Amino acid sequence: MATLNTYEIHNEHTLGEMIVNQHLQELNQKIEEYTMIFNTMKTVCFGWTETIDEIIDTFVQQHSIVPFALKLNYKLTLWEYDYDDQLLQREYFRYQPTEYQIEMARLLQNLKYNYLQAKQELIEIKKRILCHRPTSSMLSNIVSSASISLIPTNIDGTVNEQILKQQQEITESLKIVITETENKIQECKTLFDETFEQVSIHEDNRNVALTEKLVDLIYRRFYVLQKKMDCLHYYRTDLSVRRRRRRYNRYDTHNDETPNTMFRFSPSMIICTSRHAFTDEQLKLLNRGPTYVPPYQTYISSTDQSTIEMIKKNFKLLQHHLTILLTKSNVNMAQAMLIIKQIKDVYTLTFSHSLSSVMYQRAIYERNLVDTIRAHLKSNGLILRRTADQRNIFYLGNRNDFEDKTNEYMKKTDIFEICDDINNENLQVTRDYLVKKIKAFNDELNIIFHDKKYKDFIEKLSIDTDKVELPYLYFYLMYLK
Repeated sequence: MATLNTYEIHNEHTLGEMIVNQHLQELNQKIEEYTMIFNTMKTVCFGWTETIDEIIDTFVQQHSIVPFALKLNYKLTLWEYDYDDQLLQREYFRYQPTEYQIEMARLLQNLKYNYLQAKQELIEIKKRILCHRPTSSMLSNIVSSASISLIPTNIDGTVNEQILKQQQEITESLKIVITETENKIQECKTLFDETFEQVSIHEDNRNVALTEKLVDLIYRRFYVLQKKMDCLHYYRTDLSVRRRRRRYNRYDTHNDETPNTMFRFSPSMIICTSRHAFTDEQLKLLNRGPTYVPPYQTYISSTDQSTIEMIKKNFKLLQHHLTILLTKSNVNMAQAMLIIKQIKDVYTLTFSHSLSSVMYQRAIYERNLVDTIRAHLKSNGLILRRTADQRNIFYLGNRNDFEDKTNEYMKKTDIFEICDDINNENLQVTRDYLVKKIKAFNDELNIIFHDKKYKDFIEKLSIDTDKVELPYLYFYLMYLK
């Protein structure tokens, strides 16, 4: 019987080697074919140089094969975890477990998988909410449970009460989705814990319970399962981010994301004026919120400069801030110069990479879109600001009305004291004035609490000039209603 099993294992290994070798031969043949075609095209291409060859190779390495490499690494990592899990299973069977012990290991593994999967679902839901990227299933559940339609983003006039009501219904429906997922997690965890508590552990009597060695193998399989689920989660997150960078592909059957990129779980812009005439494309950009930064603008900041000149010019400002930061951190001069040099090398290498045609066109398009939005705000006397709570929400209103309300509020309040208007000509004077005021406040504080026992209390109340952030009055919308 042992000889037969050995013979079967040997045949299985031989068959596996044959399949792998055959697949490798097919891949090598494809590589040779593609190499031959590429070399033929280089021969017939007029003006082909080594520089062109290097540029194409760099572009392929940095852009074209990245998604394939990520998918390959993901599959290889999963195979490694499956291999480790297979080894643990074989070691488990090496102890000749009973039917009960085999069934219990299988049951615990399934329960652990359900629990981890439920946790991953909750994490993914919350990330999608933050990114305003609901899946088709999420969106259908929310809309059907609330009996509403999608909220439009091109709101004209004042804030519509019906829109706010619909937004509230979406929020309530979203709470239900999250609560259901959290309940599912708790149910899976409870079922797993109760099942595991029923398992009795004995060292010797392996016929009625799990031995410590078997339990240890089960825990090790749990660890491998956790790593495998994390790998899956990271890959799905990265894949989702990359899909956001290209247009929604309706033929992608594996894409569960809704094509409605304008959907928002929370408002991204509060519109309190009817004087604007933004286009749909302008509103689409604004509805990404104030935290959105149009990418690749550095590459198109100046068409008259070379890439090297552009990098040197932009790094000067970064170097200035780095010098201030390192000085405050009491880093010695030699080490500070070394750190700045290392950062400059990475900065130069990063921004020396060429942009693809698609990314370059996107950068140009979004820069022009921002310019048209600024021009429209200026010509129509509008104001666009971030809200006071620092959330990803814009406030759009009439500038004159807003300033009138601000001035009216400033006359009545004692929270603020108007010292001077801050502009580029009096920045240093304003800073000196504020530093003087802060120093006077700290001195008064030390006089009042001069006893040593109040030392910690004084440190908490004292103002650090370098950490002070001046508030913008237009942030305080709650006072201007």
